[in-house]
Amino acid sequence: MESDTEIPIRAYRRVPIRIVRAKKSTDYYLDHLGLRLNRQEENLLRQRARRFVKLKRRRLVVAMVATLLIGSTVLACVFSSVDQMAVYAESTLSMPMENGWQAVQKAKTALTNEQFNSAIYQFQTADGDFEQAYNNLQMSGQVSDIMPLFSANYQTVSTVQALLVSAKNLCQAGIVFSQMAAGWSNEIKNLPKTTGGGQFSGLNLITSQLLSKNQSDLQDIKTIRNYLDNAQQIMNDYASQPVGNRALELARQKILGELSPMETLTNNLSDVLTLLPEILGQNKESHYLVEFLNNTELRPGGGFLGSYATVSFKGGQINGFAIQTNIYKMDNSFTKSKQITPPAPITKIISDWAMRDSNWSVNFPDAAAKTAWFFQQEGGGHLDGVIAIDTTFISDLLKITGPISISNPNMTVTADNFASTIQDQVEVNYWNQPGNQANEPKSVLADLFPLMLTKVFDQLKQHPAQYLKVLSDGVNEKHLLVSFLTSPTNQLNAKLRLDDALPASGDFLEISNANLGGLKSSLEIKQNVKINLSITNHNTIKHTVVINRQHTGTNTWPDGNNDNYIRVAVPRNAILDSAISNGNESGIPLNLPSVEVFNNYQTFGLWLSTPVQQTRSATFVYETPIDQPLIGNPVYHFQWIKQPGWLSDSLSIQFNNGGGWHFQLSDRLYNNPAVSTNQWWTIGLKNQNSLF
Repeated sequence: MESDTEIPIRAYRRVPIRIVRAKKSTDYYLDHLGLRLNRQEENLLRQRARRFVKLKRRRLVVAMVATLLIGSTVLACVFSSVDQMAVYAESTLSMPMENGWQAVQKAKTALTNEQFNSAIYQFQTADGDFEQAYNNLQMSGQVSDIMPLFSANYQTVSTVQALLVSAKNLCQAGIVFSQMAAGWSNEIKNLPKTTGGGQFSGLNLITSQLLSKNQSDLQDIKTIRNYLDNAQQIMNDYASQPVGNRALELARQKILGELSPMETLTNNLSDVLTLLPEILGQNKESHYLVEFLNNTELRPGGGFLGSYATVSFKGGQINGFAIQTNIYKMDNSFTKSKQITPPAPITKIISDWAMRDSNWSVNFPDAAAKTAWFFQQEGGGHLDGVIAIDTTFISDLLKITGPISISNPNMTVTADNFASTIQDQVEVNYWNQPGNQANEPKSVLADLFPLMLTKVFDQLKQHPAQYLKVLSDGVNEKHLLVSFLTSPTNQLNAKLRLDDALPASGDFLEISNANLGGLKSSLEIKQNVKINLSITNHNTIKHTVVINRQHTGTNTWPDGNNDNYIRVAVPRNAILDSAISNGNESGIPLNLPSVEVFNNYQTFGLWLSTPVQQTRSATFVYETPIDQPLIGNPVYHFQWIKQPGWLSDSLSIQFNNGGGWHFQLSDRLYNNPAVSTNQWWTIGLKNQNSLF
């Protein structure tokens, strides 16, 4: 039998804790159980009840602490595991992606070196590397929903996948392009020999192949464009999505950097191939004028036009070719019957304007159109285009062909002596030979060019990329210019910039020199140009252009004092503040600049004649309005235009803040001692008050 003290304790264990805490509730419950407690028993019950409550609380605290410890341990493990998985995922991405970009660079190098099969292999390798990275990303993508919550290292899966798919599209485009280039290389190398087939048989074989492969090439270009369009669309869709990592952000920039030039090249190829049948006269005969420009006697259009050739295509073949070595014959006949007053500066050397001085415009399309007009007026007929090449371009071709021997007169022409040898023959040697009374001193060109074309064709089979580079450099450096005159081929002028038209908008500057009576001294001049661009208080750009011309010649014929008319071509809305030179032609007043206004540009002109071994300078100061309102974050565009036929300038440009606005440039001074191509800047402007 239980003791009296056991009963209330056992009873208590059946009493809820909330009831024990209140005396009345406890008494009521004990009465309900039929128990009667004296004071001692009641105190004992309450004492033990308090102990039990404390025990319950301790157990609750221990349980909560244990739960927290276990939970935190589990969470730590989850965090660590997820973070490790993210780090692993990133490492499995970075290595194949880096390998992929290295393979892409190797492919581009292989293309440059004409190793087309190697380029195909490297693009395929890069595609496989990007595929591996994509698969590794998918394996780690099972936790893609929680990784961004727990790991700062994890990249948003969909964005990274998009980068990889875009990179794969680039590789596929590179594979197709390399295959097309390999096919063309094999076609050229396997062309039959042209011995006995005439001077243009090799060129005609190439044009025939171009037309026969035209449709298949266009299909390949379409495939390439589809891959590039896919890549570009992906980049557009994810342009604002984070990748969360600098390495992958650089990968995105790499893709964008590869896309732009590939798209430009592909679009240009597509345009050329589409219009090729018309250019080569497949359905209708086409006619072109080839200007041989002497840039030692510089003119705005690239050099003095002393000789030219006419070439026609019919059915994709050369249907006619003739070199006219004496332009004066046609010009003199024309000026006897029709007198056209030339631009004022040219009156220094001529009184009647004719074809030889027609390339006067600083804008080559205008110069080419004027030359074509004179050609037609002088009885030459309709032209579909004008092609201009100068002595520098011919010398660059001779660097590949090697020396060319001419039998009559007996001479060997090389890249180094071309200009001087031809000059001596034209001006001196021809007239010293008995019996040479006909005015055809430049007939040596008619003997040279067929031989050079044959040699170019033979060399082209072995090294097509070298000739492509000469063509590309010739266009970029403006020793080879083409202006198509008839629709739709004239669409190529703007797309390919073969005619180097002046910009239709934005701020630009071209310095154009015209050697008028200065013999062959142009390439003896070293030109240094300093440009100071400052933002003014009335929202314009003030231009201070200082041109220093140093004559390094020896005064040995055909060198002499450089009698030069200099013009700066600027936007039409420019306002001239001042212009001055310290070297003027005899009888021409100083400080009286001429202003000529055209469609989208104007020119300011001065005489700047430089004696041998001396330096002369000219300064032009003018302002142009900024081409957009100065609100928000406007952008300023400036372009430096190199003159056709000119070799290079030493150019420095200083950008100066003012008017409460700042040029957002890391380096406000551009300094280049040998600028041989156009240069351009797109610069953000920021209000000074918003900088703080």
